[in-house]
Amino acid sequence: MYTLLHPLVQKLGLVMDALTLLGSSLIQTGNYGEAGVILNRAVKLRPVDANVHYQLGLLDFRLGRTADAQREMARYRELAPRNPQGNARPGVDHQLKLSGPPRS
Repeated sequence: MYTLLHPLVQKLGLVMDALTLLGSSLIQTGNYGEAGVILNRAVKLRPVDANVHYQLGLLDFRLGRTADAQREMARYRELAPRNPQGNARPGVDHQLKLSGPPRS
């Protein structure tokens, strides 16, 4: 079974990496709407991908959706607590902490 599924899992990994990278690039270029479409597609494909949640958190932060950004960053930390990318943009984390807990 592993032999049959391994190529599919590898392809899904490549697709996820490509979607995450594309979403990140779109955020950096200010194409927030397109980034949201791509990253939401990625999170549906693999909801336990920490990097997608990190990128969604950055997107929400850039769009001023603080509560959503806090939730995405919390999910990111839950999925990858030792991943150094969480400290890649301490300004985002600091701003989110200053704004308080997420509101429902």
